[in-house]
Amino acid sequence: MAKTKKIIIIGGGIGGAVTALALNRTGFDVSIYERTQELKEVGAGIALWANATHVLNELGLLEDAVRNGCLTTNYQFNTQDGKELVNVSVDKFELPVIGIHRADLHKILCSQVTSKFTLGQTFERLEQDGAKVSVYMKSGLHDEGNALIGADGLKSQVRAALFGEVVPTV
Repeated sequence: MAKTKKIIIIGGGIGGAVTALALNRTGFDVSIYERTQELKEVGAGIALWANATHVLNELGLLEDAVRNGCLTTNYQFNTQDGKELVNVSVDKFELPVIGIHRADLHKILCSQVTSKFTLGQTFERLEQDGAKVSVYMKSGLHDEGNALIGADGLKSQVRAALFGEVVPTV
């Protein structure tokens, strides 16, 4: 029997959590490393359009998101004095558009992740040797896997380690 492949994810935010959840459900062994000491409420509300709600539906989490968020029927833009500029109906998709707080979405995702989730670990460097990748944290912690995913944000240290200090295109 083949040994389960191990994936290391640097970054435990929404991107890291949903990736870990999807990988767990397909049989991968996943370890997540997050630099913050605790997962707490961060950010503001976001809109999850049909492509995102499709992913939540596939993961069995759409009902939780609907319960914790707000169904959005229109996307409206107004001037400062209230004059309507644009009003687009968004309730005609197969799946809903949901407004939800980032922290609520993160909580929903993390509640289902079965991966090892290690807080307070800041990525320092990586080494690759054939089909293995080793990651080293500033604390001295070390881990080894078959693949590494950088989900550590816009100023990704994983991307910088792989490609140098290149300003990302946004």
